[in-house]
Amino acid sequence: MNVIQKIRIEILALTISVIIKCVLGSIITASTIIAVYQLLLNHHIFLAPYQWYFYTLAVAIGIWSFIFMRDSFFVYRPLFPRMYPDYRILEKDILYEYKDRTHMIYRKRLKLKVLKDNLKSFDHRYRWTGKGTIKVHLSHPKQKYIETIQKGLFQYYSIMFEKTLKKKEIYDLEIIFELEDIEGKAKTFLATLIEEPTDHLSLKVKLPYSFKINEAVYEICTHMGAKSPVKTNKIPFKNGVAELEIPKPKLLYHYEITWPDTPARID
Repeated sequence: MNVIQKIRIEILALTISVIIKCVLGSIITASTIIAVYQLLLNHHIFLAPYQWYFYTLAVAIGIWSFIFMRDSFFVYRPLFPRMYPDYRILEKDILYEYKDRTHMIYRKRLKLKVLKDNLKSFDHRYRWTGKGTIKVHLSHPKQKYIETIQKGLFQYYSIMFEKTLKKKEIYDLEIIFELEDIEGKAKTFLATLIEEPTDHLSLKVKLPYSFKINEAVYEICTHMGAKSPVKTNKIPFKNGVAELEIPKPKLLYHYEITWPDTPARID
């Protein structure tokens, strides 16, 4: 069975599940109204001539309940197929540090828990909007960094492990980008998308005191580029560092820190 077939089956199963819930909810609603009427009838016999009004009302409210629940599930809720990740991220720590106006360090440290046998690599992507050289280093000397395809605005890469990993293994990796922005035209934010189940997220921006930036803004969005964030707030730079700690970040949500006047970005 190919991936497309799996996705279709997952969407179909989710749709059927939602329809069943809507139908059951409607039946329960109508049945509850009828049951209440019967209880009232036992004590108030004068309601007997109006039984068909109650039954009609019960059916109408049941139908309305079905339509309301259907719209709530289908119109206002996104439907995604089930994900089958290769690993769970126990810790995801990202640091973005300015050494000066044109040189930056982007460091990503991950602690993975393997969910499937025979995992050989960590695959991800980056986008650098500055102009200049990019040097990539791995903290583990036996791992290997390989750039793969370019898709849209992103450069994809693989970190090949020194051995094949088995299910339930815990594995650490760290990738470091040395960045140059000779024209000072890159953007000023640090962001990440939660694409795998993640237990803890840490985003940290470090700026020199000479930049005289005291405050950053963080946003949590339902997707990259969302017009309206789910949550937004300000965070101070303490000793030159603005940090965001998120326990249990939500799957497929986008977390971002922005700050003014200092041009650089990688995500």
